[in-house]
Amino acid sequence: MGLKYAFGKYVLFLDSDDMFQNKTLYELLEIAKNEKVDIIYFDAFVFFMPGMKYNKNKVRYYKRKRSYGKMSGKDLFSKLILKERFSDSACLMMINRIWLNNNKIRFIEGILYEDSIFSIQIMMKAKYIYQINKQYYIYRIRNNSIMNSNLKPINLYSRLIGYKEFINIYKNEKLSNYQQKALFKYIKMRENNIRDLEKIINKNEWKLFCEKQNVSKYVNMLLILVSEIIPKEKRYKKSINLEKLWQLLSPDKIVIYGIGNLTFRLLDYYNLIDKMDCIKGILVPNLKSNISIINVKKIRILNEDKNIDKNETIIISENEKKKDEFKEMGYKNVIILDEYINHLIIILLNKLK
Repeated sequence: MGLKYAFGKYVLFLDSDDMFQNKTLYELLEIAKNEKVDIIYFDAFVFFMPGMKYNKNKVRYYKRKRSYGKMSGKDLFSKLILKERFSDSACLMMINRIWLNNNKIRFIEGILYEDSIFSIQIMMKAKYIYQINKQYYIYRIRNNSIMNSNLKPINLYSRLIGYKEFINIYKNEKLSNYQQKALFKYIKMRENNIRDLEKIINKNEWKLFCEKQNVSKYVNMLLILVSEIIPKEKRYKKSINLEKLWQLLSPDKIVIYGIGNLTFRLLDYYNLIDKMDCIKGILVPNLKSNISIINVKKIRILNEDKNIDKNETIIISENEKKKDEFKEMGYKNVIILDEYINHLIIILLNKLK
Protein backbone atom coordinates (compact mmCIF):
# COMPACT_ATOMS: atom_id res chain seq x y z
CA MET A 1 0.00 0.00 0.00
CA GLY A 2 2.88 2.31 0.78
CA LEU A 3 4.46 1.73 -2.63
CA LYS A 4 1.10 2.40 -4.28
CA TYR A 5 0.86 5.90 -2.80
CA ALA A 6 4.56 6.85 -2.58
CA PHE A 7 5.60 9.77 -4.80
CA GLY A 8 9.14 10.58 -3.66
CA LYS A 9 12.29 9.78 -5.62
CA TYR A 10 13.39 7.12 -3.12
CA VAL A 11 11.60 4.73 -0.77
CA LEU A 12 12.65 3.16 2.52
CA PHE A 13 10.76 0.76 4.75
CA LEU A 14 10.44 1.28 8.49
CA ASP A 15 8.61 -1.19 10.72
CA SER A 16 6.35 0.41 13.31
CA ASP A 17 8.49 -0.61 16.30
CA ASP A 18 11.88 0.34 14.79
CA MET A 19 13.83 3.57 14.15
CA PHE A 20 16.42 5.22 11.94
CA GLN A 21 19.65 6.75 13.25
CA ASN A 22 20.01 10.54 13.13
CA LYS A 23 20.91 11.92 9.66
CA THR A 24 20.13 8.58 7.95
CA LEU A 25 18.11 10.09 5.10
CA TYR A 26 20.58 12.92 4.52
CA GLU A 27 23.59 10.58 4.37
CA LEU A 28 21.88 7.99 2.16
CA LEU A 29 20.78 10.65 -0.32
CA GLU A 30 24.36 11.96 -0.48
CA ILE A 31 25.67 8.46 -1.23
CA ALA A 32 23.04 7.91 -3.93
CA LYS A 33 23.93 11.24 -5.57
CA ASN A 34 27.71 10.76 -5.41
CA GLU A 35 27.78 7.09 -6.42
CA LYS A 36 24.97 7.38 -9.02
CA VAL A 37 23.18 4.22 -7.86
CA ASP A 38 19.51 3.32 -7.57
CA ILE A 39 19.89 1.18 -4.45
CA ILE A 40 21.87 1.49 -1.22
CA TYR A 41 22.14 -1.51 1.08
CA PHE A 42 23.14 -0.87 4.70
CA ASP A 43 23.30 -2.50 8.14
CA ALA A 44 21.21 -2.42 11.31
CA PHE A 45 21.86 -2.01 15.02
CA VAL A 46 19.96 -4.63 17.04
CA PHE A 47 18.78 -4.00 20.59
CA PHE A 48 16.79 -6.26 22.88
CA MET A 49 13.83 -5.11 24.95
CA PRO A 50 13.61 -6.13 28.64
CA GLY A 51 12.79 -9.81 28.96
CA MET A 52 14.38 -10.72 25.62
CA LYS A 53 17.52 -12.86 25.72
CA TYR A 54 20.58 -11.51 23.89
CA ASN A 55 21.20 -13.40 20.65
CA LYS A 56 24.69 -13.02 19.20
CA ASN A 57 23.75 -14.62 15.86
CA LYS A 58 20.89 -12.18 15.31
CA VAL A 59 23.21 -9.23 16.00
CA ARG A 60 25.78 -10.60 13.51
CA TYR A 61 23.05 -11.23 10.92
CA TYR A 62 22.43 -7.49 10.56
CA LYS A 63 26.07 -6.35 10.59
CA ARG A 64 28.61 -6.84 7.77
CA LYS A 65 32.34 -7.03 8.48
CA ARG A 66 33.17 -4.34 5.93
CA SER A 67 31.72 -2.10 3.23
CA TYR A 68 31.66 -3.63 -0.27
CA GLY A 69 31.00 -0.41 -2.16
CA LYS A 70 29.52 -0.33 -5.66
CA MET A 71 28.87 -3.44 -7.77
CA SER A 72 26.04 -5.34 -9.44
CA GLY A 73 23.28 -6.70 -7.23
CA LYS A 74 24.06 -10.28 -8.26
CA ASP A 75 27.73 -9.89 -7.37
CA LEU A 76 27.00 -8.27 -4.01
CA PHE A 77 24.48 -10.96 -3.13
CA SER A 78 26.98 -13.69 -4.11
CA LYS A 79 29.83 -12.19 -2.07
CA LEU A 80 27.65 -11.79 1.00
CA ILE A 81 26.23 -15.32 0.79
CA LEU A 82 29.55 -17.07 0.08
CA LYS A 83 31.94 -14.94 2.13
CA GLU A 84 29.85 -13.50 4.91
CA ARG A 85 26.09 -13.32 5.45
CA PHE A 86 23.18 -11.84 3.54
CA SER A 87 20.29 -10.18 5.37
CA ASP A 88 17.11 -10.26 3.28
CA SER A 89 15.27 -7.50 5.17
CA ALA A 90 13.77 -4.85 2.86
CA CYS A 91 14.29 -2.36 5.70
CA LEU A 92 18.02 -2.34 4.93
CA MET A 93 17.61 -0.71 1.50
CA MET A 94 16.97 2.72 0.08
CA ILE A 95 15.55 2.21 -3.43
CA ASN A 96 14.89 4.53 -6.35
CA ARG A 97 11.10 4.39 -6.72
CA ILE A 98 11.08 4.81 -10.52
CA TRP A 99 13.62 1.98 -10.88
CA LEU A 100 11.44 -0.20 -8.66
CA ASN A 101 8.33 0.55 -10.72
CA ASN A 102 10.12 -0.04 -14.03
CA ASN A 103 11.26 -3.46 -12.85
CA LYS A 104 7.75 -4.25 -11.55
CA ILE A 105 9.04 -5.51 -8.21
CA ARG A 106 6.39 -5.73 -5.49
CA PHE A 107 5.77 -7.63 -2.27
CA ILE A 108 3.66 -10.77 -2.54
CA GLU A 109 0.53 -10.14 -0.50
CA GLY A 110 -0.92 -12.49 2.09
CA ILE A 111 2.33 -14.15 3.24
CA LEU A 112 5.06 -13.71 5.85
CA TYR A 113 8.77 -13.43 5.01
CA GLU A 114 7.76 -11.42 1.93
CA ASP A 115 10.97 -9.42 2.44
CA SER A 116 13.11 -12.35 1.38
CA ILE A 117 11.48 -12.65 -2.07
CA PHE A 118 11.44 -8.88 -2.57
CA SER A 119 15.12 -8.50 -1.59
CA ILE A 120 16.34 -11.33 -3.84
CA GLN A 121 14.40 -9.85 -6.78
CA ILE A 122 16.09 -6.49 -6.09
CA MET A 123 19.52 -8.10 -6.03
CA MET A 124 18.95 -10.01 -9.26
CA LYS A 125 17.78 -6.91 -11.17
CA ALA A 126 20.09 -4.19 -9.83
CA LYS A 127 22.76 -3.16 -12.32
CA TYR A 128 24.55 -1.24 -9.58
CA ILE A 129 24.01 -1.29 -5.85
CA TYR A 130 26.10 0.40 -3.16
CA GLN A 131 26.71 -1.41 0.11
CA ILE A 132 27.89 0.35 3.28
CA ASN A 133 28.25 -1.39 6.64
CA LYS A 134 26.98 1.58 8.62
CA GLN A 135 24.12 0.75 11.01
CA TYR A 136 21.51 3.24 9.86
CA TYR A 137 18.55 1.08 10.90
CA ILE A 138 17.67 0.37 14.56
CA TYR A 139 15.97 -3.00 14.91
CA ARG A 140 14.06 -3.67 18.12
CA ILE A 141 13.67 -7.25 19.40
CA ARG A 142 10.57 -7.56 21.57
CA ASN A 143 7.98 -10.09 22.73
CA ASN A 144 4.88 -10.72 20.57
CA SER A 145 6.34 -9.22 17.39
CA ILE A 146 5.40 -10.94 14.12
CA MET A 147 8.90 -12.39 13.73
CA ASN A 148 8.94 -13.72 17.32
CA SER A 149 5.38 -15.02 17.61
CA ASN A 150 4.35 -18.69 17.76
CA LEU A 151 4.80 -20.53 14.48
CA LYS A 152 1.63 -21.38 12.55
CA PRO A 153 0.71 -22.92 9.16
CA ILE A 154 1.01 -19.47 7.52
CA ASN A 155 4.74 -19.57 8.35
CA LEU A 156 5.20 -22.85 6.49
CA TYR A 157 3.02 -21.75 3.57
CA SER A 158 4.97 -18.50 3.22
CA ARG A 159 8.30 -20.31 3.10
CA LEU A 160 6.96 -22.64 0.41
CA ILE A 161 5.81 -19.69 -1.71
CA GLY A 162 9.27 -18.16 -1.32
CA TYR A 163 10.92 -21.46 -2.28
CA LYS A 164 8.84 -21.59 -5.46
CA GLU A 165 9.88 -18.04 -6.38
CA PHE A 166 13.58 -18.72 -5.72
CA ILE A 167 13.50 -21.79 -7.97
CA ASN A 168 11.99 -19.68 -10.76
CA ILE A 169 14.69 -17.04 -10.31
CA TYR A 170 17.41 -19.71 -10.39
CA LYS A 171 15.97 -21.17 -13.59
CA ASN A 172 15.29 -17.92 -15.42
CA GLU A 173 18.04 -15.44 -14.45
CA LYS A 174 21.34 -15.37 -16.35
CA LEU A 175 23.90 -16.20 -13.67
CA SER A 176 27.62 -16.92 -13.66
CA ASN A 177 28.81 -20.13 -12.00
CA TYR A 178 29.77 -18.10 -8.91
CA GLN A 179 26.33 -16.48 -8.76
CA GLN A 180 24.59 -19.83 -9.30
CA LYS A 181 26.55 -21.29 -6.41
CA ALA A 182 25.47 -18.42 -4.15
CA LEU A 183 21.79 -18.62 -5.05
CA PHE A 184 21.84 -22.42 -4.71
CA LYS A 185 23.27 -22.04 -1.21
CA TYR A 186 20.55 -19.54 -0.32
CA ILE A 187 17.82 -21.89 -1.60
CA LYS A 188 19.29 -24.75 0.46
CA MET A 189 19.05 -22.49 3.53
CA ARG A 190 15.36 -21.94 2.78
CA GLU A 191 14.91 -25.71 2.40
CA ASN A 192 16.24 -26.11 5.94
CA ASN A 193 13.70 -23.52 7.16
CA ILE A 194 10.87 -25.47 5.53
CA ARG A 195 12.01 -28.78 7.03
CA ASP A 196 12.28 -27.24 10.50
CA LEU A 197 8.80 -25.74 10.22
CA GLU A 198 7.31 -28.98 8.85
CA LYS A 199 8.46 -30.80 12.00
CA ILE A 200 6.88 -28.19 14.29
CA ILE A 201 3.57 -27.37 12.58
CA ASN A 202 0.67 -29.56 13.66
CA LYS A 203 -0.36 -31.81 10.73
CA ASN A 204 -4.10 -31.35 11.34
CA GLU A 205 -3.69 -27.57 11.52
CA TRP A 206 -1.79 -27.63 8.21
CA LYS A 207 -4.52 -29.72 6.58
CA LEU A 208 -7.26 -27.35 7.78
CA PHE A 209 -5.20 -24.35 6.62
CA CYS A 210 -4.76 -25.88 3.14
CA GLU A 211 -8.50 -26.48 2.84
CA LYS A 212 -9.44 -23.01 4.08
CA GLN A 213 -6.84 -21.16 1.99
CA ASN A 214 -7.27 -23.44 -1.03
CA VAL A 215 -3.56 -24.25 -1.05
CA SER A 216 -2.69 -25.89 -4.36
CA LYS A 217 -1.45 -29.45 -4.71
CA TYR A 218 1.59 -27.95 -6.39
CA VAL A 219 2.59 -26.20 -3.15
CA ASN A 220 2.00 -29.44 -1.23
CA MET A 221 4.16 -31.22 -3.80
CA LEU A 222 6.99 -28.78 -3.00
CA LEU A 223 6.56 -29.60 0.69
CA ILE A 224 6.89 -33.33 -0.04
CA LEU A 225 9.94 -32.62 -2.18
CA VAL A 226 11.73 -30.55 0.49
CA SER A 227 10.71 -32.41 3.63
CA GLU A 228 10.73 -36.04 2.43
CA ILE A 229 12.59 -36.54 -0.84
CA ILE A 230 15.61 -34.21 -0.90
CA PRO A 231 16.85 -35.09 2.64
CA LYS A 232 16.81 -38.83 1.89
CA GLU A 233 18.65 -38.67 -1.42
CA LYS A 234 22.34 -37.78 -1.34
CA ARG A 235 22.34 -37.19 -5.09
CA TYR A 236 20.13 -34.09 -4.67
CA LYS A 237 22.63 -32.32 -2.47
CA LYS A 238 24.50 -31.45 -5.67
CA SER A 239 23.14 -28.57 -7.70
CA ILE A 240 23.17 -30.32 -11.08
CA ASN A 241 20.84 -33.10 -9.88
CA LEU A 242 18.56 -30.76 -7.95
CA GLU A 243 18.27 -28.46 -10.97
CA LYS A 244 17.11 -31.46 -13.00
CA LEU A 245 14.49 -32.19 -10.37
CA TRP A 246 13.36 -28.54 -10.28
CA GLN A 247 12.95 -28.51 -14.06
CA LEU A 248 10.84 -31.63 -13.93
CA LEU A 249 8.67 -30.70 -10.94
CA SER A 250 8.41 -26.95 -11.64
CA PRO A 251 7.95 -26.86 -15.42
CA ASP A 252 7.76 -23.76 -17.61
CA LYS A 253 7.61 -25.11 -21.17
CA ILE A 254 8.14 -28.81 -21.78
CA VAL A 255 7.91 -31.31 -24.62
CA ILE A 256 7.64 -35.00 -23.72
CA TYR A 257 9.38 -37.42 -26.09
CA GLY A 258 7.62 -40.69 -26.95
CA ILE A 259 4.39 -42.41 -25.98
CA GLY A 260 4.81 -44.89 -23.18
CA ASN A 261 3.91 -45.54 -19.54
CA LEU A 262 6.21 -42.76 -18.40
CA THR A 263 4.50 -40.23 -20.66
CA PHE A 264 1.06 -41.06 -19.29
CA ARG A 265 2.41 -40.99 -15.75
CA LEU A 266 3.84 -37.52 -16.35
CA LEU A 267 0.52 -36.36 -17.80
CA ASP A 268 -1.29 -37.60 -14.68
CA TYR A 269 1.25 -35.83 -12.48
CA TYR A 270 1.09 -32.47 -14.29
CA ASN A 271 -2.70 -32.66 -14.37
CA LEU A 272 -2.75 -33.26 -10.62
CA ILE A 273 -0.65 -30.15 -9.86
CA ASP A 274 -2.52 -28.01 -12.42
CA LYS A 275 0.48 -27.63 -14.74
CA MET A 276 -0.96 -29.07 -17.95
CA ASP A 277 -0.64 -25.71 -19.68
CA CYS A 278 3.16 -26.09 -19.44
CA ILE A 279 3.09 -29.10 -21.79
CA LYS A 280 3.61 -27.77 -25.30
CA GLY A 281 3.30 -31.14 -26.95
CA ILE A 282 4.22 -34.81 -27.19
CA LEU A 283 7.04 -35.52 -29.62
CA VAL A 284 6.12 -38.75 -31.38
CA PRO A 285 8.97 -40.42 -33.33
CA ASN A 286 6.50 -42.52 -35.31
CA LEU A 287 3.16 -40.90 -36.13
CA LYS A 288 1.74 -44.33 -36.93
CA SER A 289 1.78 -45.03 -33.20
CA ASN A 290 -1.53 -45.28 -31.36
CA ILE A 291 -2.07 -41.66 -30.35
CA SER A 292 -5.82 -41.72 -29.72
CA ILE A 293 -5.42 -41.45 -25.93
CA ILE A 294 -3.19 -38.41 -26.32
CA ASN A 295 -5.73 -36.79 -28.63
CA VAL A 296 -8.44 -37.23 -26.00
CA LYS A 297 -6.30 -35.16 -23.61
CA LYS A 298 -6.17 -32.39 -26.24
CA ILE A 299 -2.37 -32.20 -26.28
CA ARG A 300 -0.47 -31.26 -29.42
CA ILE A 301 1.22 -34.10 -31.26
CA LEU A 302 4.60 -33.05 -32.65
CA ASN A 303 6.67 -34.64 -35.36
CA GLU A 304 10.42 -34.99 -34.95
CA ASP A 305 10.94 -33.27 -38.28
CA LYS A 306 9.09 -30.13 -37.14
CA ASN A 307 10.97 -27.21 -35.65
CA ILE A 308 10.36 -27.05 -31.91
CA ASP A 309 11.17 -23.97 -29.84
CA LYS A 310 14.75 -24.45 -28.62
CA ASN A 311 13.87 -22.84 -25.27
CA GLU A 312 11.47 -25.62 -24.38
CA THR A 313 12.61 -28.44 -22.12
CA ILE A 314 12.69 -31.90 -23.72
CA ILE A 315 11.89 -34.79 -21.36
CA ILE A 316 12.94 -38.26 -22.51
CA SER A 317 13.35 -41.72 -20.97
CA GLU A 318 16.84 -43.10 -20.42
CA ASN A 319 18.43 -42.66 -23.84
CA GLU A 320 21.86 -41.01 -23.92
CA LYS A 321 22.06 -41.27 -27.70
CA LYS A 322 18.78 -39.39 -28.12
CA LYS A 323 19.92 -36.78 -25.61
CA ASP A 324 23.07 -36.15 -27.69
CA GLU A 325 20.93 -35.79 -30.82
CA PHE A 326 18.74 -33.15 -29.17
CA LYS A 327 21.83 -31.32 -27.90
CA GLU A 328 23.28 -31.28 -31.42
CA MET A 329 20.00 -29.82 -32.66
CA GLY A 330 20.43 -26.89 -30.27
CA TYR A 331 18.20 -27.80 -27.35
CA LYS A 332 19.80 -26.60 -24.12
CA ASN A 333 17.45 -28.29 -21.64
CA VAL A 334 17.19 -32.04 -22.11
CA ILE A 335 16.13 -34.09 -19.09
CA ILE A 336 16.67 -37.85 -19.04
CA LEU A 337 14.26 -39.61 -16.69
CA ASP A 338 16.06 -42.46 -14.98
CA GLU A 339 14.48 -45.23 -12.90
CA TYR A 340 14.64 -43.22 -9.72
CA ILE A 341 12.82 -40.22 -11.23
CA ASN A 342 10.19 -42.63 -12.51
CA HIS A 343 9.85 -44.03 -8.99
CA LEU A 344 9.70 -40.48 -7.59
CA ILE A 345 6.75 -39.57 -9.81
CA ILE A 346 4.87 -42.65 -8.58
CA ILE A 347 5.52 -41.59 -4.97
CA LEU A 348 4.25 -38.06 -5.64
CA LEU A 349 1.15 -39.32 -7.44
CA ASN A 350 0.28 -41.56 -4.50
CA LYS A 351 0.82 -38.82 -1.94
CA LEU A 352 -1.01 -36.10 -3.83
CA LYS A 353 -4.13 -38.06 -4.83
